[in-house]
Order: sequence, then structure tokens, then C-alpha cells
Amino acid sequence: MVDFDKLEDLFCLPCITQTNNSPNNNNNNNSTGGQQQSSPSNHGVHCLQPQNSCTSSTSNSCPNSPRFSRRCSATSHNSMNGSNLDTASLSDQSIFDDGSEQQHHSIDSTTINFDVPLAPILDSKRSLNVNIFLKQYKGSGLDEVINLIATNDHQRIGLERLRSLKHLLPDEMEMAALRQIDPMVRDRLPLAERFLIKLIAINQYRLKIDFMLLREEYDANIPIIERSTRCISEAAEELMQSDKLRQILALVLISGNFLNFGGYAGDAIGFKIMSLQKLAEIRSNKPGLYMIHYVAMQAEKKDLNSFYDELPTLIEASKISNDNLKAEVKSLSEKIAAIKSKFNMNKSNVDDDQHLYEEIGQFLTISEHKINHLQTVTEHDMEKLRKKVANFFCEDIAQFKLEQCFQIFIAFVQRFKIAVEENRKRNENEQKIRARQQKQQCTEHASPFTSLIEN
Repeated sequence: MVDFDKLEDLFCLPCITQTNNSPNNNNNNNSTGGQQQSSPSNHGVHCLQPQNSCTSSTSNSCPNSPRFSRRCSATSHNSMNGSNLDTASLSDQSIFDDGSEQQHHSIDSTTINFDVPLAPILDSKRSLNVNIFLKQYKGSGLDEVINLIATNDHQRIGLERLRSLKHLLPDEMEMAALRQIDPMVRDRLPLAERFLIKLIAINQYRLKIDFMLLREEYDANIPIIERSTRCISEAAEELMQSDKLRQILALVLISGNFLNFGGYAGDAIGFKIMSLQKLAEIRSNKPGLYMIHYVAMQAEKKDLNSFYDELPTLIEASKISNDNLKAEVKSLSEKIAAIKSKFNMNKSNVDDDQHLYEEIGQFLTISEHKINHLQTVTEHDMEKLRKKVANFFCEDIAQFKLEQCFQIFIAFVQRFKIAVEENRKRNENEQKIRARQQKQQCTEHASPFTSLIEN
């Protein structure tokens, strides 16, 4: 499965037995205590763990030793049997355009009243924020905006507008001041105050706004959470079921054992997936060629270069954090519980808005069941899957994270693709060089007789 001759040629240095008989050498040996070793930083044999290197002074690490030959045979035999390898502008003077001259109460103008306008109740910042919110409904009458809130039309209002509206609700002091204004002079108030007066006149307006906001968040986030959990599960299964990936990993293991022979890691039965990141760091004896290039060359011989086609959901899964999913589910669960508490506290007012309470009751029944299911998936099912994948790759269960695992394999796939392309370009350049050299040799060795014929 592994081309050991090619591997040895690229990453191993030959053993050299030196016999120094000259006196100068003997003196140098004596001055150094009779011991002389070559520096690992200068000519060590590269391995999957760069911190460990084989020295050429021991016979066990020499590729020419009988033990090394037996280990290569055993490794080759085992490889044969084991595996095949997105604020509105306030420049417009008109915020609303009712499109009708018959409307008595419009937002652009007050009722026919020549008295001096009343002083604003809200401060300038609060008034500006309310005007920004109303600016988004340009072309709609004020009563139409109030009607959207009164009828729980959360889809037409939208999630972001509901979040803005939630921050615009008046406090107790503002509500008291707004309610003390004589209804006969309310049309002389600024736009922001008129809007809030109409808003607080809606029955159960806070409950309605909280409910609409929850509906929008629920409808927007639940499909994403469900899709994300499915994606994580599918990506994990792809990693464990990919036959080509298994062969690639076996190829890496056998190559690593070959390079690490004679050391403690020379007979490993596996390696941590974090080691895949080191393949692009292990240099060969040939400039510009690393261990990842050798793996890509060997994989190409066995038609394994497209192993990443068996991992279609890995990229999407690597961008998902199960911790974030659990936090989102917990947040939705707490908001549902808060709405349920408000709903139970206001059951005595059910006759005031029968439709609202029926809608809330139906939503709570469905949403609680769904949230309980997602809590089970994100907390228990994902934990089982994490342990399963950790055991499959022989990783430490206590420290193993699916998100990190996916990111390591994505990085490996991306570097592998680069190595394949670099190998292709290198081969093309080498072929051009050989063709040029052959042509040059043919020109240099052309006989005089051939030259005369050509002339």
C-alpha cells in the first residue's frame, strides 16, 4: 500500500559508518569524552511528531539493519491485511402619507386647531427613537400601525421592528403623564407622544408585543436549530463511514511508523487526529516537498484523492457550535415560560380578548413540546454522538469536541487539495525539464554525418 522506497528516499538519510584511524580524530574524540553525535537539528529523520527524530548512530534506526527489514516486512504485511489504505433616514418631512384627503386624523398634520402645540412629554432622544420606528411605516396611517399591534400581526411588523418596539414602551412615569393629557388636546401633541397614547390604549399591549416577539424569534430560530443538529449528526456519521478517509488515515499511520522506526512511536497502532495538522510541517529531503505531498501522491495511486467527496456536510458542520445551540434553546425556553406565566396571570381578562388567549394557548402547547424535544437533542443526543466519535478515533472523551474535530478534518482536506495541485504542477515542470534536457543531449551527441545531412 505504501511505497517504502519512495518514502525512504524522500525522508530518510543513509546510515554512515565512519572509522577514524587518524591520530587527529582520536584526539578529538578524547577531548569530547569519547562521544560524538550528530546534531538532531542538522540531520534528523523527520517523523509524524517533529520533536522526535531518529539518529543515525543506532543500528536499530538504520534502514539497512536486519531488524529494520523485518519491521518493514511486518508493516507491509499488516497493511495488506488491515485496510486498503442586512436607521431609517429622517430627512423626509412627512413620515406618513395616508393617500386620502378625507381622513380627519392623519400623522402628517393635526386636526384643524390653531392653538399653540403642547410641549413634548418625552425627551429628545426618546422622541427621536419613536420617530425612527414610525419612519419605517411611511405611507401608512398611524391608526394602521396601531391596528397591526392590536391584531397581533407579527409577520407584517417583523422581528427587528418588534425588538425596536419593545425598547420604546413607556415606563410608569411616562404612562402616568400621557394618561393625564386631556383627550381634547391630544392632537396638538408631537407625533411620538400621540403614538404612545394610542399604544397604551390597546388592551394587554405589553403581553401582545411580548407574544409577537416570541413568535417571530421562535419561527426564525427553530428551523435553524433543527437543521444544525441534523447537520452535526450527518457530518459525524460521514467521518465514521467514509472508507476512503479510513484508507488515507491508514496510509498516514504506516508512513509515520516507517519514519519513526527505532523510536517509541515506531510501532503505533493509531495517532491523534491533531497530528494531521503536522503533515504540512514535516519536510522531506527534496525542497518544497512535505509529508502532505507524499500522502497525496500515494493517495493518487490508489484513487483516494476524492475522499472528501464522501464528506459533503463537513464544511457546514464545522461552523456550528453545539454550545451555541443549547444556549439558544435555553433562551427560547425561558421566554416561553415567561409568556406562559403572564398568560396564566391574565386569564381573568380572557373575555376582553378571546382570540388572543386562544392563540397564546395553542402556541404554548406546540412550542413547549418542540422545545423539550430540542433540549433532549442538544443536551443528550449530541453528547452521545460526541462520545461515539471520540471512541471511534480513539480520542480523550473528556477533552474531545465535535466542533474542533470537524475543523481539523476541514483543514486537512483543504491542505490536501493544495498538495494535490502542487504535485501536479511539480510533475509538469519536471517533465518539461526532462524533455528540454533530452533535446539538449540529442543536439550535443549528434554525429558530424547527421549534421552534414541536415545542412
